[in-house]
Amino acid sequence: MPRIIAVVTSAGGAALTDIKNVLARRCPMVKLLLIPALVQGAEAPESVAAGIRRAQDTDADVIIFGRGGGSVEDLSCFNSEVIARAVYASRIPTISAVGHERDYSICDYAADLRAPTPSAAAELAASVTADMMIDDLSGALSQISSRMSHYIAERGSMLDSRMALITALSPASRLRTASQRLDSIEQQIRQSIHSRLDRLDRAVMASAGVISALNPLAVLSRGYSVTSSGERIVTEAGQLSPGDDISIRLGKGSVTARVTSVSED
Repeated sequence: MPRIIAVVTSAGGAALTDIKNVLARRCPMVKLLLIPALVQGAEAPESVAAGIRRAQDTDADVIIFGRGGGSVEDLSCFNSEVIARAVYASRIPTISAVGHERDYSICDYAADLRAPTPSAAAELAASVTADMMIDDLSGALSQISSRMSHYIAERGSMLDSRMALITALSPASRLRTASQRLDSIEQQIRQSIHSRLDRLDRAVMASAGVISALNPLAVLSRGYSVTSSGERIVTEAGQLSPGDDISIRLGKGSVTARVTSVSED
């Protein structure tokens, strides 16, 4: 399960605040490691790339890099080769979080995952955490069941010994009382086990539902696609003209095409 998420962005930007808020709400047990970087201007590309390289020397399990929205010029540094190469070379999984949903950069394609906003990047990181939590919870269920079975067997053996002592040393009335107490303890233990297992099972199902809901590829895998022209997402036919080059993102892979005709029917 990821314990540390490195964030390469401006120390005073809104992106960092958004990421902190989401992680605090979704998975407060995860540690956020800030690696400050310039995200605008001539020195920004090397600053961000250096931050990604610095993250390789940490114990981070996931790297989120990016910034909040802005003009095309503000976001242009994330189209630089130096950042794309640093992202591609990262041994740690990366999530690109540049601008808003309509903004695309070269680094989006170099990263392991692309998030439309910094908040969405934190949601994706949290969903990865939830996915790993399912595995941890499954292991915890087995471990709890094993420990509780051992505990019950151990307590049962101890109680058998005490019952033998009671039988030997106590009157029949005290023996009946002790037997009733033993039955009550056993029932409480069983109820405690069932209650804990039920809670863990509900947690696993809830986490699985969150993962499914947050998976951005789920919609595309059902036959839908996303069409873009340049850096713009196409939502209606009127945005295109014959001869325009378009990119179509599918559930698995993408294709490039050229518009031959446009119909707004």
